[in-house]
Amino acid sequence: MKKRVHEATYLAAEKAWSYRAILRYCYIQHERMRQFLFAEEIHAHVQEDPAFAAYTLEELQQDLEQLVKWGNLSTQQETGKVNTVEEFKKKRFRYQCTPYTVEFERMMQRMEQQGDQFGGSLERSQFERLYQVLYRIDEIAHSEKEETDEECAQLWDDVMMYIRQITQNTSDYFAYIDSENTNERMQTDAFLLYKDQFTTYLRDFIISLQRTALQIQDLLRRLGGAQMEDFFNSVIRHKGQVFKNAKLKNRCLAIGKNSIPFLRSGWIMCGNVIRTRIGFIACLKVSS
Repeated sequence: MKKRVHEATYLAAEKAWSYRAILRYCYIQHERMRQFLFAEEIHAHVQEDPAFAAYTLEELQQDLEQLVKWGNLSTQQETGKVNTVEEFKKKRFRYQCTPYTVEFERMMQRMEQQGDQFGGSLERSQFERLYQVLYRIDEIAHSEKEETDEECAQLWDDVMMYIRQITQNTSDYFAYIDSENTNERMQTDAFLLYKDQFTTYLRDFIISLQRTALQIQDLLRRLGGAQMEDFFNSVIRHKGQVFKNAKLKNRCLAIGKNSIPFLRSGWIMCGNVIRTRIGFIACLKVSS
């Protein structure tokens, strides 16, 4: 059973107007590699907005305490400038975004930029880039020459990135085409002016997919577990340098050994779905 995500409460709480302003500032500073902030700095920033003119430091402290309870912020007591026991008892804290908050704020930034429409695109070049990365992995797996652990880890990260981008971009683009607003626009005379461009866009993507999908599938079939053992060991060694505990390292090992069969079957299914889906859309919506 999935647990309740308390960290998301701030987005729809009664005081979302203040919680979101606080966390957006903390997130921006996190992106600038300023991890810990004092309440006074946060207060000075939010008061730059006229809507916070009457917002007191005491109110901010209450909001910060609530955000800590929800898991949006973590605290670290400042002890470096304490001169007396009384000052220590006051527990002056510095505040840091938690991982959940960082991801929520990143998501909110993307949504604010995107607006209320689906984005996505059909990028032909991503298939070729994915093939080139897998081809390089195949060379390493079947070569006696050893590559550095860092190079292997980077190649694997590139594979994951391209597959994620292809999946997300195509799914979002399909949703955009199927949306009610797009359906209505496609019935207008104005759309006829762009019909040829739209058809060409879909056709070029399908051709690129057909050309590279079979190559990628054949390449994945060659990358069996035995050939990939050394490669994944290199990836795991590099990841182990940044992992904070053995549990994460063991998880990486388990994922790595099962990734090639998973990618192979997943790519075949994904390729078939994409080809069928785009062909259906092209025939249904832009045929004369």
